[in-house]
Amino acid sequence: MQNEIKKRAGRYGIAAILFGVLLGSLCYNLGYIPQFQLPQPSSLSSFLKTFSNYTELRDFLVTNSKTQGYPFYYGYGDLGGVKILSPVPSNALSEAGSGTAYSTTNIQVAGVDEADIVKTDGEHIYLLTGSNVVILRAYPPEQAKVLSKISFSDMCPAEIFVSGDRLAVLGYKSNYPVVYDYRFPSTPLYYYGSSSDTETFVKIYDISDRESPELLRTFSTGGSYFDSRMIGNYVYFVASQPAYLNTITLFPNVTIETVSLPKMSLNGHTKEVSPSDIYYSNISDNYYSFTTFVALNIHNTVEEPTYMSLMIGGTSGMYVSLNNIYVTIPESYGGETSIYRIHIRDNNFTCEAQGKVP
Repeated sequence: MQNEIKKRAGRYGIAAILFGVLLGSLCYNLGYIPQFQLPQPSSLSSFLKTFSNYTELRDFLVTNSKTQGYPFYYGYGDLGGVKILSPVPSNALSEAGSGTAYSTTNIQVAGVDEADIVKTDGEHIYLLTGSNVVILRAYPPEQAKVLSKISFSDMCPAEIFVSGDRLAVLGYKSNYPVVYDYRFPSTPLYYYGSSSDTETFVKIYDISDRESPELLRTFSTGGSYFDSRMIGNYVYFVASQPAYLNTITLFPNVTIETVSLPKMSLNGHTKEVSPSDIYYSNISDNYYSFTTFVALNIHNTVEEPTYMSLMIGGTSGMYVSLNNIYVTIPESYGGETSIYRIHIRDNNFTCEAQGKVP
């Protein structure tokens, strides 16, 4: 009996293999090739909703935003946050190729690097000063000299990362219109605008030749630069752009209300974030902002950046572990703070939890 079962199982197995081969051949000859599409990082945030279209997003702001018009929010310029190279215990010192110990950026979590205005690899110093990044040979001291200087005229550099032969420069640019007095056309009276007129930039350089850095790619997104971290090959950064209704008068008694959505650009190719890619929680708030998380591989220039956009309150704080990004949003009334936990794995984002604390 057992021998008969084994024989039948063998015959059924061979038949199944032949049927699979025949079906695959038939599909190929008919021009049908099965497609397997991996989910986009943003599609993994299941507990939040996305908007169906632009009208739904705009109507949501009309109904749920208690503050209509341009709101106050926290951004890089509001919080500052310059970090310093600080002495660390001897057991935490890194070693250059020559075996010389040197201190690194003072970080909160081992393995999670933080951007700074000064970086070193034990042999070179990378210094952000004004609108320039200067690369110096620092060791051995008798050979110390300036090797190169990268100048920026299209953005204001804020912080840098260094990983092997890659340099990442993060910065921002504001495009505020200027108002002049007609009597003094050369003297601006004031600037006006919003952070929707602000872009956050990341420029990646190949610094294998420290004397001649080569620009590899430029990425930008709408909003003000908020904060960043680097884990392994990936730079994770956050930009914040207020989400509010902008009233435009077309004719007397004819107005329209619009919302400026975040825009992204890679090497000059720009696209606007679709409302269907913007996540939100169906609750009222004092005001909202588009908080965009971006993952950028600084060693693989072929891999496209990935992102996730949340329409939440104004982000005011960030903490990053090896696996998660935590952002905090203070509420103007009630004395509570909302906390969002975004799980990260390479270039994948998943918004997994949200809660409040006093």
